[in-house]
Amino acid sequence: MTDFLQLFFSGLATGSIYALAALGFTLLWQA
Repeated sequence: MTDFLQLFFSGLATGSIYALAALGFTLLWQA
């Protein structure tokens, strides 16, 4: 169970980083 939680949180962290990067790029392109 702990392995699953670790994988889940690491995936969540990388996913949020990618989402922030995409959001920043779209804001830059729209400006």
